[in-house]
Amino acid sequence: RDLEAVYGDPVEYFENHPAAGALASRTSTLNLLARLYDARLSSTPHDVSLLDIGAGRGELIKLARDRGWNAEGVEPVRAFVEAAESTYGVSLRHGYFQPEDYGEQTFDIVILSAVLEHVPDPRALLHGIRAVLKPGGLLFLDIPNEGSPAFKLANLYYRLRGRDWTVNLAPTFPPYHVQGFGRGSIKRLLDSTGFDIAFRRSYAGDVCDVRPGFLARVERLGFGIATAISDKFSNGAYLEIVACRRVN
Repeated sequence: RDLEAVYGDPVEYFENHPAAGALASRTSTLNLLARLYDARLSSTPHDVSLLDIGAGRGELIKLARDRGWNAEGVEPVRAFVEAAESTYGVSLRHGYFQPEDYGEQTFDIVILSAVLEHVPDPRALLHGIRAVLKPGGLLFLDIPNEGSPAFKLANLYYRLRGRDWTVNLAPTFPPYHVQGFGRGSIKRLLDSTGFDIAFRRSYAGDVCDVRPGFLARVERLGFGIATAISDKFSNGAYLEIVACRRVN
């Protein structure tokens, strides 16, 4: 579907993601990356170069620049590009990530947050990212964890109701996921494209959207309990991963 039609209103799209919460989350991400990046430096620290693919409203770019990092982003939705400029004074490249738009081995860090599950060919994307990352550079991923019990319980719930639904993939309706990964499958994909996992954690979160009404409230409560239990066993509904680009 046309991206502008699906994501064209930033206010509506981000209504459940207020700016303050987004800034706090992005700050946490940058703190993690700074620790991991510093641990890999073998010489005097230098300017960090960062690329955010699918940069949204540009919060992470703003925060990275506030740290003195050389940060830039690319975003396919024009309305988000305009929102980044008007809200944070951040200019984003409008369009899809293309490795040829950047020099080889240009960046120390690449961000791919809530993007990989939307991409028809994730292997090709990761190969392109590897090309623009410096050897030893870091790739940050944030993806749904479809191996989580939370997703499995939600799918079981719908089957018991006699509905041929799944919360794993949603190619034609929100949130428009066309790929799914668990801890094992994402490790294999990263390994096959030249990355080694340096950090991984799971965390709780919504596994699906629910409609208004009493039944919807019951569903949300049940899904919330399932995600909380999954998170207690370190297998939450979402994964944060930092992978290191192999030198060879």
